[in-house]
Amino acid sequence: MQDHGDQLRPVAFCSKTLTETEVKYAQIEKECLATVWTCKRLSRYLVGLPTFQLLTDHKPLVPLINQRDLDKTPLRCQRFLMCLMRFNPQAKHVPGKQMVVADTLSRSPLKLEQEPNTVVDVQAFVDLVESARPATDSQLKRIRVATANDVHLQKVIDFTSQGWPTRVEDVPLQIREFFYSREHLSISNAFLTCDDRIVIPH
Repeated sequence: MQDHGDQLRPVAFCSKTLTETEVKYAQIEKECLATVWTCKRLSRYLVGLPTFQLLTDHKPLVPLINQRDLDKTPLRCQRFLMCLMRFNPQAKHVPGKQMVVADTLSRSPLKLEQEPNTVVDVQAFVDLVESARPATDSQLKRIRVATANDVHLQKVIDFTSQGWPTRVEDVPLQIREFFYSREHLSISNAFLTCDDRIVIPH
């Protein structure tokens, strides 16, 4: 949310269902998880801000985030808080009864009239990203051809589609730099991409 005159107005919404493993977390760990997941999801709004307020109705979370005293923090929360270091949140406690927007949306979800088609939704998003690339058709064609002829990138594409080795030592020396970004790599229309950016061949 952001200031709009003398009121806070929503800018974006997001939600997540806990996995079977996450359901078994302690409450403080669930709250930490929610905080980190939300900051990552809304990072385009948060990265670069000198600070922002993170409102929570879970009071024990406030000193955990504000003091960042990792050696006195539960182990799983340590990992979550380290993920928060790229942001600069200032946690503030707000009583649950005042968290009107979040509570309304989480406790009264809309019923879907039909099952969501995840494959179609994902493809629509990919097509949108593809159509917004800052390159001409001829440039994209050149990059696609160069990618097909780049031996090292083709090996990266093979690993990306079939699965990376678990140890960096098992990756050929020429492409080891990609190992550390492997979770961000994907293949789209014969391009190797890192997040939504095309990896340019040598």
